[in-house]
Amino acid sequence: MKLLLRCSAGFLVCLLTLVWSTRLTADVTGSIVGAVRDSSGRVIPKAQLVATEVDTNSSKATSSESDGQYHLLALPAGRYRITVSAPGFQQFVTNDVDLKVNDQLRIDATLSPGPVQERVTVEANAVQVESDSTQLGGTLEAAQISAMPLNGRSFLDLLPLQSGVAPATSGTIPS
Repeated sequence: MKLLLRCSAGFLVCLLTLVWSTRLTADVTGSIVGAVRDSSGRVIPKAQLVATEVDTNSSKATSSESDGQYHLLALPAGRYRITVSAPGFQQFVTNDVDLKVNDQLRIDATLSPGPVQERVTVEANAVQVESDSTQLGGTLEAAQISAMPLNGRSFLDLLPLQSGVAPATSGTIPS
């Protein structure tokens, strides 16, 4: 009976450790969503979208759905150039989209009618407000981590440095 209880307790500890470790995984990606419309506000289905990371020149492509919506999911954090094109419309390009960890940026594209050779480039970078999610995230650079006085260099000590994280205080049980 004691052996059975010890095995059950050991199994429970292993199970809780496994569940807890999966809760500590960090997401290192973000996403860009939006809609593609023409200058009169009508949706443009099957428009081609390409998100190109400026620093690595890697890209991910998708197309807009029948309602004009598009989703570029699981993009690594970085600076992106978004290119939107559709037959019979001028190409739409926006530069310097700064995607951070856990961001879900919304970038709507308005395409103007015109020959395919013409291209509309948005050079000014408007303030990027994440309106689809309330999550906050941030990226710590290696120099910031190295400069922190961490006792034992536990990654859990870095969590209170992120925006929106409040350290938990442990209370005492009154006797």
